[in-house]
Formats: sequence, structure tokens, C-alpha cells
Amino acid sequence: MSDGHALKQEPPALTITQVAARTGLSADTLRYYERAGLIERVARTPHGHRSDAASDLGWLEFLIRLRETGMSISRMQQYARLRSSDASATCCGEAPRRAATSLSVRSGVKPPSGKNAA
Repeated sequence: MSDGHALKQEPPALTITQVAARTGLSADTLRYYERAGLIERVARTPHGHRSDAASDLGWLEFLIRLRETGMSISRMQQYARLRSSDASATCCGEAPRRAATSLSVRSGVKPPSGKNAA
């Protein structure tokens, strides 16, 4: 741009087939995770097709690690709620992060790092 400001590039959106291929999860599992509240509501194209954000792959990988430990869906939902509350928290964002870290220590699973991490 001529004003010296670079445009922030959004990561490309992925289809459910692409997300399934990258994560090893089935399309049915991805849909179930959305219904169960484990992943955020997925954006849709004008034709109603899922348009997953590439940036959410780290969270899905974390959920896969939780399942590999034998963790129940209800316990995984606790992580998802903590992650969601941390993203929407303003003045008290550190409390959910500490709670997620505490859960991680007890379960032996490291939470994902990065912008969308809990």
C-alpha cells in the first residue's frame, strides 16, 4: 500500500475435508465436536458449506491429545469453556488461563500455545 501500512493477511479458510485430512478426524467427528461445544461455531460460506479457520488446527490437535489420554468429552468441554471464557474476558483473562494450566498439569497434557490457546 502506498501509505506504508501492510495489509494483515487472514489465514485461508479450510473445507471440512481439508481439516479432516490434516487432523485425522472424520468429518462426522468434527461436526460432533462443534455440536458438543468443543470447537467454536464454524463460519459458513454463502452456500452453507463449512469454512474452518486454519488457525483452529492447533486447538483441534490439542483436543486429539486430550482424547488420546482417555479424557471424557465432558472434561474436554471444561477446557473448551475455559478457552472461550479466556477469549472473551477483558480484565480477568488470567484466571481462566491459570485454571486451564492447572487442568493441564493434573491431566499431563500441555495446552496449545499461541493466540487461540487457553
